[in-house]
Amino acid sequence: MISAAEGAPTAGSWPFTSDPASRGGRSWLALRLGIVSTVGGVLCGWTLPLAVLAIVLGVVAAVRGQGHTGNAIGGVVFGAIGLLLSVGWMVHSLVVLTLTAG
Repeated sequence: MISAAEGAPTAGSWPFTSDPASRGGRSWLALRLGIVSTVGGVLCGWTLPLAVLAIVLGVVAAVRGQGHTGNAIGGVVFGAIGLLLSVGWMVHSLVVLTLTAG
């Protein structure tokens, strides 16, 4: 049997940490929301709230420097792409509605 002195993880040490900041909750969520908003922006375009939330969470996580800045930056980048796609779809929809109404 491996004892704690021989390198076995103990409660409160990695991977059993209970500190939410060490798991990068905001940056992790920003990245996932950014990816979903980008994919949704390509497929249907109505993912503006997800894109804005990904950008806000990514910026907050990067400014607070919780150690997962790569996820935070990825969330901001994917959120920005999703935002552009969503705005593009909205403009396209307004143009189509305007042309077909008149």
